[in-house]
Amino acid sequence: MSVALALYHFFLPLQFHWARFVEEVPGQIHWALFALNFFFSVLLLVVGLSVLATAWSSARNGPLALMVVGGAASFWLANFAYLMLFPLPVPASLSAVKWGLECFSVACFLLHGVPFGWLATNGAGRVTNRDGVAG
Repeated sequence: MSVALALYHFFLPLQFHWARFVEEVPGQIHWALFALNFFFSVLLLVVGLSVLATAWSSARNGPLALMVVGGAASFWLANFAYLMLFPLPVPASLSAVKWGLECFSVACFLLHGVPFGWLATNGAGRVTNRDGVAG
């Protein structure tokens, strides 16, 4: 889900025509808005691919897996907390979008948080091969 969101975020400014909304702001702010979105997209893509690579690696139960999955879970928990503290301002007709973003954050947190919890209590530090056999 993180990879999909990252790929979508690369095209988000085009889809919603961000450029027309920042025509009157200083060039530095215009540049910063698009740069922040681009680098957020890159980081989210790297995190998502790192989680997938960790899941498919022989070290998927090791300490690095704990950090990668825990880092991703932390990101999604922070994302959800931000949405709760600073709700997305949308008209009532688009309240489903706000609700969808909140549900997406919770789902992503659970998809990373549950494996993190398992790794933290059962698996971290134990390296297994692709068949799940400790070695």
